[in-house]
Amino acid sequence: MSTSQNPMWNDPEVVANYRPVERVTRPAGELLIKQTGILSEKAAQLVVLDNACGTGVISRTLYEKLDAAQKATLELTCGDITSAFVECMENVIATEHWTGAKAEVIDAQATGLPSNHYTHVITNFECVRILRPSGVFAGTFWEHLGWIDVMEKATATIPGAPEYPKRAAIMSLMSDGTWDSRSWVATTLEKQGLVDVKIDVQPMLLKWVNLKEFMDSTFPKAMAIFPLKLWAKDEQEKYGPSLLPALETFLSNNANFNRRSNAVYKELTSDSSVDAAKHTIAHLLPPYTAGTVIHNNGCATVMPSQYLNFPDKHVSYSFSNFFIAHLEENHDPAAKQVSRTLELGGTAIVSTWAAMAHGEPIKRAHLETRGPDVVFP
Repeated sequence: MSTSQNPMWNDPEVVANYRPVERVTRPAGELLIKQTGILSEKAAQLVVLDNACGTGVISRTLYEKLDAAQKATLELTCGDITSAFVECMENVIATEHWTGAKAEVIDAQATGLPSNHYTHVITNFECVRILRPSGVFAGTFWEHLGWIDVMEKATATIPGAPEYPKRAAIMSLMSDGTWDSRSWVATTLEKQGLVDVKIDVQPMLLKWVNLKEFMDSTFPKAMAIFPLKLWAKDEQEKYGPSLLPALETFLSNNANFNRRSNAVYKELTSDSSVDAAKHTIAHLLPPYTAGTVIHNNGCATVMPSQYLNFPDKHVSYSFSNFFIAHLEENHDPAAKQVSRTLELGGTAIVSTWAAMAHGEPIKRAHLETRGPDVVFP
C-alpha cells in the first residue's frame, strides 16, 4: 500500500533506522530479481521502476548483479512516497555513481508515470498500466510473519495486558487483500490482466548473533504499532509502553543468542566415510555462523541419542550414522530426541555406514520431513 496511509513512515527516526532492515528484506529481493529473469536480458535496454523503493535494496542489488553492458543503457527510477527515502536514494545514486538512475517521489497507487514505458516494474498494481506489452511485474509478499509468534509470547509476559493481535488482524491492517494466500494472489494478479503468473514460495531462515542485531534489523517499532491500532485506547496507554521492553526481556531469556559452537566434526574411523562426511560439511551446508551448534550423533561418546541432554531447539545440524531407520520410524526414542533438540529450521543429516563409505546419496531430514537426496560428485 502507499506509505502515505501509514504515519509510521513519516517518522524521521523510522526512516533513518530503516537501513538495517535490509538484513531481512534483501534475501527476498534477490529471489525476486532472480524470478524476473532480468539478469539474463541481453537484447534490449532495461527500463526499470523500483516502486516503493525504501532504502533501495532492489536497486542496489540490480547494480551489483547486472553486467557492464546492461548497466551502460539501464534506465532506473527509484520511487517512494516518503521524501526521506527519496533523499536517501538521491544520495546513494550520487555517491555510488549509478548512471541512468534517478529518484522521485511517487505514490505507488497513483504514480502519474507514462503508460507503456517500463520493461520491468517491481511492486504494485498501478504498475500494470505503465508496463509495456510482454513486460514483467514482480512483487514479494510475506506468507508467514515469524515475528508475530514472538510478539505474542512477549506480550503474554506483561501482567494484565490483552493478547497481541492475531495474524489475520495484522495482515488486514497491512493491506486490504489476503496477500498471504497464494491462490488469492494468483487470482488477483490475473484479474489485473497479467498472464503466466508464477508464485514461488521461498522459506527464509534468518539468524542473529545477539539481541541488538535482532532489534536493529527486524524493525520492532513496527511490531509495537499493531496493538496500538487494535487495542482499546485505555489498553494502548497502559500497556503500549511495555511492549518493546517486554520483547527485549523475552528474547534475552529465551533466544539462543551468543551460543558457542560445539565440535564441528569428530573422525570416527580412518576409512572413506570420513571423506564423505567432510564433503558434506564443506559443500552441502550453508556457511556456519558464530551461533551454529553441531552435534555429531553416534560418535562413540557416552551420550546415546535417546538420552541427549541438549536443551530443546538447541542444535543447528545433527550428523548421524546408522540412523536412517530411526528417522523413518519417528516413534523411536532416539529419533524423538533428535527432533526435540533440533532448532526451528535445523537439519539432521543421516546416512547408513555403507552409503557414507561408498559415496551414495546422503539422506537429509529436515526436522520430521524428508528432504531431497544429495549425490556426491
